[in-house]
Amino acid sequence: MLQQMGTLMEEVRGLHHSIEGVDKRVSAPTGRIQQLETNPPKPDDNKDEEDDDDGFQELEEDVVYGSDGLPDHIKTNANRLRRR
Repeated sequence: MLQQMGTLMEEVRGLHHSIEGVDKRVSAPTGRIQQLETNPPKPDDNKDEEDDDDGFQELEEDVVYGSDGLPDHIKTNANRLRRR
């Protein structure tokens, strides 16, 4: 009986340790969310510019539109490469 109680206590300690670990992992994102809710990031002043995957900014004036009104990506990329 005492051995079973000891085993049960060890299991409870292990569960308590696991719960503490989960609590620590959850508290970091929760703290960040609370920080963002209290102090939201300021809007970007350069709304006309977009970052491409390559890290360069694409200006609105670089975008070339086709006759259908949609951006022509080939000509836009050529303009962007010329600007570099």
